[in-house]
Amino acid sequence: MDQQQWPDICRLQENTRCLQHLCRLRIRRCLGRLRLRSPVFMSFLPLPGRLKDYILYREYDLYGRQSSTPG
Repeated sequence: MDQQQWPDICRLQENTRCLQHLCRLRIRRCLGRLRLRSPVFMSFLPLPGRLKDYILYREYDLYGRQSSTPG
């Protein structure tokens, strides 16, 4: 391997995403944009509220929308 590529490889290794986030991305890709934007679909999705919130990036919600989790 050419040594000039090493800095690029090292930079890629430093910016790896955690498995939890990679799973979120995969789930979002499987659901598709239309389903993710549908409150009706999300309400009937058989997942715990905290997981729905995570899939929808609610931890970054700057507008204070209520979460799916009860309580």
